[in-house]
Amino acid sequence: MIKKNSKYLFLFILVFGILYTYIIIGEEYIRNTYMYINKYYILSNFGWGNNSSSIFLKIVNKETYNNCIVVKKISDYEDKYLIGEVGTDKYAYLDCKKELKYKGYFYINYDNKNEAKFNLTKEEIKNKFLYIFHFILIKNICNYILDKYKSKKINFLYFNKNIKNEKFKLSDELNLDDVLRNIIISLINSEEYLSQNLNIDFKKFDINEIISDKIIEDKGISFYFYYDSIKKQDFKSKIEKDLLELGYIDKNKKNTDNRYTLPIYIDDEQLEKIGIKNYQDYLINWISIGYLKMLIKIHDFLINYYNLTLEKGLKIDDVMLVLIDILDTEVKEFPQGLKKSIEVGKETSGKCFFINKIIQPVSLTPELTLLLQGKDAYNIVPRI
Repeated sequence: MIKKNSKYLFLFILVFGILYTYIIIGEEYIRNTYMYINKYYILSNFGWGNNSSSIFLKIVNKETYNNCIVVKKISDYEDKYLIGEVGTDKYAYLDCKKELKYKGYFYINYDNKNEAKFNLTKEEIKNKFLYIFHFILIKNICNYILDKYKSKKINFLYFNKNIKNEKFKLSDELNLDDVLRNIIISLINSEEYLSQNLNIDFKKFDINEIISDKIIEDKGISFYFYYDSIKKQDFKSKIEKDLLELGYIDKNKKNTDNRYTLPIYIDDEQLEKIGIKNYQDYLINWISIGYLKMLIKIHDFLINYYNLTLEKGLKIDDVMLVLIDILDTEVKEFPQGLKKSIEVGKETSGKCFFINKIIQPVSLTPELTLLLQGKDAYNIVPRI
């Protein structure tokens, strides 16, 4: 009885058995390299010699001189970040007017020239990125369990009673008990369990007997990491179709992540007129806030449109999850004349956003923050 009903659960345990060996910081030795990272950073090893396993990172345009950091190991993280380890402080080649002494690890965002940190420990690097990976993977494993349960391939979930619910853990490496606790905590807080549509029980049994069952299938971590909830997929198709018909999105306006883009307009003249000095320094945050404010308006509209009983505002529900997944933003050239009047009218419904004053922040829950970070780092928005 236990073997039959819990076979899928232990599929996930087996998958997670190798999770703690996953290492974010890959090692890649670079030779004869010149790489433009972004406006502020360039990688190069010109002058080190063909046999050198070190390169240097040039920091440009921030000072009147170029600064250099010797780097011995680097890796690309999801085409989003460059992660590196600082090497020797002996500069064999000086294309720099000043040497800066760095140690430990660093990361640089390819797309955001202002997001870069240095002098980090290995633990700080792992905590920066690994917890997002764990968050997505655990949530999507739970989504897979729930989909299997709903499809009647599982009629009861059993967990070993020796696994106790404790604090949800995401940072650092996870062992088997950490993973099980995270899965249990996620499932007992799920909509399905709280509405009594999911049966969970705790029993004592021999895990080795279950693992030896030949019907257990290991699909690999990648399958679960990129798994998309069936319920979310269905709702996503419906919302996408309706937003296209209602003129909220344009099928021809998608970015490289295959998401529909909502325009943001920056009124430089007005910002200068009202005396906001150095407003460019705030634009990255204001653009992010503008994106969230557009999501709120569209979210609340869809709640009314579908006659849903969901709470309005910046709330995590199936509508907001889909909107985060299918929508992005893009700064566009400021409109003039009649076009500006048209766009101002669209702003009231969340179809665009104008930055023409100080933009007040919005409050984010920890889970919503993780969702947005996961979207940026991995291009994945799990149903939670």
